[in-house]
Amino acid sequence: GPAGDLATGRAASSPNPRAPHRSLRRGRRPAPDWMEQLVRKFIDQKLGLFVQVDPSNVQFSPGSGVFCLRQAAVKPEVFDGLHLPVALRGGFVEEVSVNINTNIFGSGAGAKVIVKNVFLLVGAHTSDWSWEHVYDCKTKLIDLVMKVYELKGALKKKKQKKTGGDATRGYFAAIQQRIADNITKHFMGMLEVHISNVHFRFEDARTQAVPFACGLKLGFVEVTSSPEGPRLRDRNGGGSRLTMATGEWKHATERCADPLFRQSVAARRVSTYWDLGVDAKRLLAAKPASGPQVKAYFMRLNLRETFSTCVVEKLLELYPLDHARRKALPGPSFRERLDFHHYILFPVSISAHTVANRASVPMLQLKAPMKDVDVVLQKLDVALDTEQIRSMNELMSFAMEFKRKDSLMRSRPADRIGKYFDDFERNRCESSSSVVSSPVPGNKVPTSSASHGATERAEQRREVVRAWWRHALAGVTLLGQLPRRSTLLADELRRKRLLKDDFVALCSEVKTLEAKMQREGKSTDTKEFAEAPKVRQLREMQLRLRLPEILEWRLSALTDVGLDVDLDAETLQAQAAAAAAQDASKPMSLQVSVRLALFEAHLLVAATHLWTYVLAPKAASDPDTYGKRVVARQLVVKATVSELCLQAVQKGHSRRLAHWVEVRVGGVGAENCCAKVRSAAREILAMEPFEVDADSGEPVCFFAGLTTLQSKDGRSEATPLDIPLGAVLEPRAGLQSHVKKFPAGETPEQLQRLGFLKDYIHEPGRLMTFGFVQVGKVRALDLKPYR
Repeated sequence: GPAGDLATGRAASSPNPRAPHRSLRRGRRPAPDWMEQLVRKFIDQKLGLFVQVDPSNVQFSPGSGVFCLRQAAVKPEVFDGLHLPVALRGGFVEEVSVNINTNIFGSGAGAKVIVKNVFLLVGAHTSDWSWEHVYDCKTKLIDLVMKVYELKGALKKKKQKKTGGDATRGYFAAIQQRIADNITKHFMGMLEVHISNVHFRFEDARTQAVPFACGLKLGFVEVTSSPEGPRLRDRNGGGSRLTMATGEWKHATERCADPLFRQSVAARRVSTYWDLGVDAKRLLAAKPASGPQVKAYFMRLNLRETFSTCVVEKLLELYPLDHARRKALPGPSFRERLDFHHYILFPVSISAHTVANRASVPMLQLKAPMKDVDVVLQKLDVALDTEQIRSMNELMSFAMEFKRKDSLMRSRPADRIGKYFDDFERNRCESSSSVVSSPVPGNKVPTSSASHGATERAEQRREVVRAWWRHALAGVTLLGQLPRRSTLLADELRRKRLLKDDFVALCSEVKTLEAKMQREGKSTDTKEFAEAPKVRQLREMQLRLRLPEILEWRLSALTDVGLDVDLDAETLQAQAAAAAAQDASKPMSLQVSVRLALFEAHLLVAATHLWTYVLAPKAASDPDTYGKRVVARQLVVKATVSELCLQAVQKGHSRRLAHWVEVRVGGVGAENCCAKVRSAAREILAMEPFEVDADSGEPVCFFAGLTTLQSKDGRSEATPLDIPLGAVLEPRAGLQSHVKKFPAGETPEQLQRLGFLKDYIHEPGRLMTFGFVQVGKVRALDLKPYR
C-alpha cells in the first residue's frame, strides 16, 4: 500500500543503516535465500522421489506465508512394477498453493488453500508369478512404503508416543491450552479451501474381454470457516442461513456449547461412472504415461464431458419431471443418450456443517459434544446395469485371484526341483573324472573334494524336495479351505516371536550396511547392495511374510534403536500410566446427522454382444463393433427412499464408550418398470407410515435404533462421568436416551432385563449391543415371471 511504498522510499534515501530494517518490520519480510535453498533441497530429496517438477514452478516464502507448487507430474516409473493388483500409470497436479497470513492475531488471519486439476490414472497390474518377478515387485513395494513413512515422519511420532509425552499439569498447562485454543480459533476460523476438478480414473483392457474405464470425479469443493457467530455463508444454497449444527446435544434442555470455530463444506458435481465397451486403442493406462500426456488426456475428457453436461442440464430444464417425454423414458433412460459417461452415481451436491467446541468444563463433563457435524443431500441417484455388475464381479475376481496367488507364493521355494536333476548328469561326469587309482586292480577311488560336493548337492536336493512338499500341503489347505492350526497356540506364538526377532535383527544389520555405504559415498540402489548376503536374506524373508507384518516389524526395528536405554522399567511404566490416565480423562464425544431428501436406485438390463449378433450379424462379426456402438439399456426396477435421516452420537472416554444410532425413513417404494403404468403389477413394494416425527413433522414408515456400550477395563464401580447402563437399554427411544438421567450403578430391574447376560457386563472389552426396529404396513408383490 501507500504506507509501505513511503516506508520503502524513506529507507532508500535515508543514510541511517537501520532505516531499512525498520521499514521491513512494517511489512512482510522476504524469505532468506538459504531458506528457499533448504526447501528446494527438501523437495528434491524427498518429494522429488515421487513427483517431477521444474524448480521455477516451486514458490516458497516463509515471510509472507506463501507456498505454491505448479505443473507437477507424478513419476510413473516409481509406481510401476509394484506387487499390487493395480498400478499408478501416471498423474498430474496443475496447482497446489497455500497462503497463510502470518498475523494470526489480526483481523485477516487465516489460511487459503487452492487445489486445481488433480488427475490420477490407474491401470491393472498383471504378473507372470515367477519367483524372480514376485521377488522384485514385492521388494520395490516395501521400499516405496518405507520411503513414504520416512517422508511423513511417522517414525518420530511413534517414538514420541512410545517414550511417553509431556505430562505437564496445573496452572501453566491451562494457560498453554487457552493460548493454543485462541490460535486455533483465529487460524481455523478463517480457513478457506478451494478444490476444483479432481479426477481419478481406472482403465483396464487386460483382465477382461470387454475393456472398461471407471472413475471418481469431484467438480468443486469449498470450505469456509468462521471463528464465532451462528451464521455461515452457504455458497451451495446461494445465501446466508443458520447452520444446522449448533454444538449442542440434540434433545438437550441445557445449553452448554462453547464454539471454537465453525466450518461449512459445499461439494458439487460429485459422481462415479463405469463405462463399458471403450476403445482399447485409446486407453492410456496400458503403459506408464508422462505428466504432459496425462494432462492432455484428461483435459480432452473434461472438455467433452463439460459439453455433454451442459446439454443434459439444459434438456432437464426444458423437460421437467411431469413432461410426457420424461414419463415415457423414466430414470436415467432420458439422459443417458447424451451423457458422456454411464454414471453409477449421478452428479450430486453435498453440504456439510461442522461446529467444534473448545475443551472447557462442560465438554469435559460430556454436557456438549466436542464436534457436531450435519450433512445434507437433496437427491441421490444411482443406476446400475447387468453388464456393469458383470464387469465389477470380474474385477473383484481378479483381485481375489491375485490375493490367492500371493498367499501361495509365501510358501513357494526359490529353486526348482528340475534344476538339480538337470545338473545330475553333469555333476556325475565331473565326479567320475575326479578319481584316483586304487591299490586294488580295476577299482577307482573318488577324491574327497568331489565326494564332499556331491554330498552337499544331494542334501540341497532333498531340502528343496521337502520344501516343495510343504508348499503342496499349503496349497491344498488354502484351495480346499481346510481348517488351519490356531495362531494362539503356544508353539505358534513362540515360532512367530522367534521369526520376528530374526527379522528385526536382519533389518538392523541391513541398516548398518546402508549407513556404511553412505559414509563411503556409495548409493544403495546399486547391484552391489542388492546382492549383499544380508540384504538378499532379508528380502527373501519378506517374500514369505504378509505385507502388514513386514511393515510393522520394520517400523519396530527402526524405532527400537531410538529408545532411551537409560530409563529403567519403573520410569517407563510410570510414563505409560500417566499417558493412559491422560487419555482416559479426554472426552470422546461426537454428534453426526445425515439428511437425505430423496434416494432413487435404478436397475437396468444392458444389451449384450449376443443381442447385437441377432440384430446385425454382419456388424457383429467385426471385432471393433462392440467398442464403437452405444450400449442400449432398459430400466427394469426402480427403488425410492424419501426423507432419510441418520443420527449418531458417541459419548464417553477411552475407558468406557457408548454409541446411539437412530435411522428414520419417511417413505419406501419399488416399481416394476416392465409392467404398464396403471397395471396392478407396477408397484411391487410400498410402506405406509405409522407415525409422524414430532421434530420435523415428516411421516415415518421405518425406524431403527441401535445402542452400544463397551467397557475397556471392566470395572464394576462407576464414576460420575461414566455412561450408565440404563442409557443404552432403551434403543426404542433413539437419541433421547443419552440426555436422560439414570442411576450410576446397575439396578436390579436392569439386571433382570439382561437375563443371563448380566454375568458378562463387567468383563474387560465386552461390547453390549441393543437394537430395535419398527416398520409400518408393508405391501409387497411377488410376480413369478419376474423372478
